[in-house]
Amino acid sequence: DNRLWSRAFRRRLDAESVHDAILVVSGRLKEVHGGPTFPGTLAADYGYAPDETTRAVFIPVFRNALPEFFDLFDFADTSVVTGKRNAATVAPQALYMLNHPFVMEQARAAAGRFLKAEPDASARVDSIYVSALGRPASPSERKLALDFLAETQKAAKPMKDEEAWGMLIQAVFASPDFRSID
Repeated sequence: DNRLWSRAFRRRLDAESVHDAILVVSGRLKEVHGGPTFPGTLAADYGYAPDETTRAVFIPVFRNALPEFFDLFDFADTSVVTGKRNAATVAPQALYMLNHPFVMEQARAAAGRFLKAEPDASARVDSIYVSALGRPASPSERKLALDFLAETQKAAKPMKDEEAWGMLIQAVFASPDFRSID
């Protein structure tokens, strides 16, 4: 019960919190509350694609059309009453964070946002870490990030700034620190 500890144990975020955190960092989280969550003309839930930029709590959950993100990150089974969710760490979670178009698109959007807001690369890395992880980058993390960005410009085909920074932000999204709370 953490009475004799200086702080609580590290906890994993649930699927909804990770989804919303990605959208907050990208600046694309819709702050709309209330109203219909799916079109009234919807005849069946098969093939239903929700608006991914709304808060996860407002995304309708159908038994036959669970969003892939929720399925991978231990969302409760919609067919049964669940008192406690599973907490599994599996390879498809990391692969999703590194390869899925949703995460890549949000990382590029965040890169564009940070490129406009902060002119200095080192300060930009700190801003990204503060926004995504709630803390500034450590000196070694800052050095790794700046070295990575320098390497993207030395390649035979240099990357655009937004693409390189997007890859960095995507790596921060894929880190275990992003999916947990200290």
